[in-house]
Amino acid sequence: MRILHLLLCAFAGVFLAFTAVAAHAETAGENSSVFTVSGVSVDVTADNAAAARNTALQRAQKEAFSLLAARLIPDTSRRTALLTAVEDNEISTLIESFEINHEALSNVRYLATLTFYFKPREVENYFAARGQRNLVMQMPDTMLVLPVMRYSDLEIGSVIWEDNNLWLDAWRGRDLRHSFVPVKLPPGDETDRRLAAADSIVRHRRDAVDRLMQHHRATDAVIAIFEMEDASLQYALLHLYVPDSLNDTMRHVQTINLENVSGEDNGIFQDGIDKTLSYLEIRWQDRQRERTQPDVSGYPFSDNGYGYADDAEDMPLVADVAFANMREWLEIQKRLNDAPAVRNTEVVSLGRGSARVKIDYRGSREQLRRTLSQAGLDMAVPVSGLYGRHRPQIYEIQLSQHVFEAVPPAAPENGALPHDGGTAPHVPQHMQYQ
Repeated sequence: MRILHLLLCAFAGVFLAFTAVAAHAETAGENSSVFTVSGVSVDVTADNAAAARNTALQRAQKEAFSLLAARLIPDTSRRTALLTAVEDNEISTLIESFEINHEALSNVRYLATLTFYFKPREVENYFAARGQRNLVMQMPDTMLVLPVMRYSDLEIGSVIWEDNNLWLDAWRGRDLRHSFVPVKLPPGDETDRRLAAADSIVRHRRDAVDRLMQHHRATDAVIAIFEMEDASLQYALLHLYVPDSLNDTMRHVQTINLENVSGEDNGIFQDGIDKTLSYLEIRWQDRQRERTQPDVSGYPFSDNGYGYADDAEDMPLVADVAFANMREWLEIQKRLNDAPAVRNTEVVSLGRGSARVKIDYRGSREQLRRTLSQAGLDMAVPVSGLYGRHRPQIYEIQLSQHVFEAVPPAAPENGALPHDGGTAPHVPQHMQYQ
């Protein structure tokens, strides 16, 4: 009888453990990115390895919580005040689990890269109890990463699609599932090479990057150039280029020193990947901070390239869609609904040659415009001056010229205008394209 009791207790323990793991997996699935902090690196020296490890783990959980707070609270001053008051034991209660991705140790030194999984509800309650109820829970859109390797040997030069791109191989071998910013790597297949030749990426050609972004359904991109400084791969430079929102170029934003601290064969590549991912998260945080700045003018105006603010991004965008025939209208509808930034579209009215639609979207209007451009759609804005808050701006959307020319002409149908085969739909003079 006692043996049966012990067996039942053991079975119950296994069942509870399995249930806990399943619950963790379900929670991680629902909040897999916002409350998961990856790439936390620590390097601690102490009297012995055990003391170094304990200190490193305490330091790592505090750093992870700071990174999480930076995601959730864009207001720097408010976030700093909250982090100053937090205690280490409070942070421990908010952590569900952690994972050691890489580690190296000696008699007195401990180095590691960790991933922390925070408890969503407990974190929300923690900040709410301290007066911070409005947390940024929006997930970033997919980022296309283009790893270019620049050899010191001038005969080899810079490569991206070639087999000797060790930097690209390191990215492909990295587990990116826990990256906060969703990252996509182009496979470098025949389609990628046709859309963007290697020299166009190496030369930071924006048109080539835009074609790849459209093909891979990404809303942002970074060209990450790994520049070798010595053949031993102990030191290197990382140059980052991102799309410039004010013109059609790729803008250099950072050059970062890399060092193979861990001593592993590909340690310097992992350092480069960690720093690239950190920059992508900072880029996202900066955009969130800009979007949450209070409006002090009383008008929906901002310096976003349009002259109009993105302050009502929880409201659908209203747009008039111009088309020449029903075939073109159906093509525009498909491209709208397939755009990554578009959540939903609603046709308010449909007439001969035009339609008015409401577009529910994620991100800023600049992101929407860029996404639609990648989908082959031009979005125009009125330039007749500022509107009041209760008068929505009416945008205009149409097929881009190169897409328009590729759409085959359709025979006249009831209620449809014939396609003239060579001229884009008329754009009113009071509209300008960005």
